[in-house]
Amino acid sequence: MLAAIIKGPTFSSAYAEIKQAHLFADLFELRIDTFSQWTVAEVANLRSSLVRPVIFTLRKKEAGGESLFKRNERIALIQKLLELKPDYFDIEADEGEEFFCTLKKQHPEVKLIASYHDFQTMPQDLSSLLSSMPHKGVDLHKIAAHASSSLDGMRMLNFIKNASTPVIGIAMSERGQFSRILSCVFGNAMVYGYAKKEGEEGQISLQDLVEIYRIRNLDQNTKIYALLGGNVERSRSHLFHNAYFHDHGKNAVYVKISLGEHELATFLQMAKKLSFRGMSVTMPLKEKILPHLDRVDVNAKKIGAVNTLYLDESHWVGLNVDGKGVLDAIEKKVSVKNKRLFVLGSGGFARAILFEAIKRKAYVALISRNEKKREEFASYFHIPSYDLKEIDYILQQKGYDILINATPNGMKPEEEELFVHTFSPGSLIVEGVNNAETLLLKTAKERGVECISGQELFRSQAYLQQQIWD
Repeated sequence: MLAAIIKGPTFSSAYAEIKQAHLFADLFELRIDTFSQWTVAEVANLRSSLVRPVIFTLRKKEAGGESLFKRNERIALIQKLLELKPDYFDIEADEGEEFFCTLKKQHPEVKLIASYHDFQTMPQDLSSLLSSMPHKGVDLHKIAAHASSSLDGMRMLNFIKNASTPVIGIAMSERGQFSRILSCVFGNAMVYGYAKKEGEEGQISLQDLVEIYRIRNLDQNTKIYALLGGNVERSRSHLFHNAYFHDHGKNAVYVKISLGEHELATFLQMAKKLSFRGMSVTMPLKEKILPHLDRVDVNAKKIGAVNTLYLDESHWVGLNVDGKGVLDAIEKKVSVKNKRLFVLGSGGFARAILFEAIKRKAYVALISRNEKKREEFASYFHIPSYDLKEIDYILQQKGYDILINATPNGMKPEEEELFVHTFSPGSLIVEGVNNAETLLLKTAKERGVECISGQELFRSQAYLQQQIWD
C-alpha cells in the first residue's frame, strides 16, 4: 500500500496535502505530532473527511517525532485518539508488549503498528531486531533505519524478502532511496511518500512512485535494473528506461544506485539474490567494476571498460555499448567513414568511442589534458594525440568533420568551461554530457553548426541496453 505522509503543520495545509495526494495514495498517515496546534476534535473532523484508510502517529521526540508530551500525557492522548477508530495506529515498539495487548483488547478494530527507528545506523541483524520487538497485540512491524551506504539499502531489501512476519522496512537517507521503490517487489507492507515533490531526504514523491516507477504494478515477478555510479542523482536514465518498460508491457523497474568501488563485490553478489537482471554502469565505475564480473565481452576487454551488465543465469556479464551508441547516433546524420573525427577526453567513455570510430574507418585523433592517458591511448590505438591547451590551434591547422566531447565538462553547469572556440562550417559537434543544453551546444548552435546532444546519445545507447536485456 502507498501511504501519503501528512505533516501539517496546520489543519488547512493538511487538507491541501490530502487533496494533492488523493490521486495517488491508498491511505494517509496523519503525523499528529508534527501539527503545531491540535485538539482531538479537530483530528476527528479531519479523520471523518477521509474516505480512505488512515494511520495515526503521535511520534515521541526520542523516536524522531515532535511530540513533547510527557509519557503519561502522550499515553492518555493515544487512548483518546484510538476512540476515533483510525484504521492503523503507529506506536513505538519500546512501549512494550503489555501496552500493545492492552490497547488491542480495548480497540480490536484498530490495527497496531509496532515501530522502531534508528536515525544513525542500520542495525547489523535486522531479523534479530524484529524478533525482539513486541508481537502479541501487534498487527504489523515497522523498522526504519539510516542507510549509510547502498549496501544498507540492499540489506533492508533482503530483510523484507525473508521476514518471518509482514513488515514495513525503510532504509532512510538518499543512499537507501532506491530500496523504498524496490521494497514492493519483496512484499513490503507499506511504502511512504509525500504529496509534494520536495520531501525529506531520501523520500520520493507519490506522483513519481506511481507515474515513473509504476509502484502499484511491482510484484515478486518484477525484474530489476539499475544505474550504478558514483553520483547518479543528476541522471535522468530512470525516466527513459521506466517509460520503455511501460511502453513495451514489461514487468520491470529501473532505479539509480550510488556505489563506491569498495562496495562493488558485495553489491553484485547481493544483487544476484534480489531479482536484479541488468545494470547500466557510469563514472567512475566503468573500469573499476571489471575485476568483479564473471565474464566480460571481448570488445569490452579491448576497450577496458563496461557500461552494461546482464545476468546470465548466475553470472554477471559485462559489455560496452557506449561507442556503438555514439556512432549509431552520428551515423543517422552522416557516415563517419573517412571523416576526420576528434575525441575530446581520455576516460572509459572516450576509449569506447575511439574503438568504435576506428572500426568504422574514421580518421581519429585524441585531445586530452592528461599527458599519461594521452600517450597511452595514442600508443594503443595508433592515433595522433594532442594537448587540450592546443585545441583551437590543432583544430584550425588540421581541420575536422566531427568533434566529440567525451569529458565530464558540462555535467555541472556552474563549473563548465568552454574548451572549444573553433567551429568549422559543415562540421558536427557531438556532446557526450546528458544535459539539456551545455555551453558547448549553445555556442555551437549560435555559430550555426549542426549538433548532437548528450540526450540523443543517451537514448541511442539506452536503446542498445534494452536490446541486450530483452
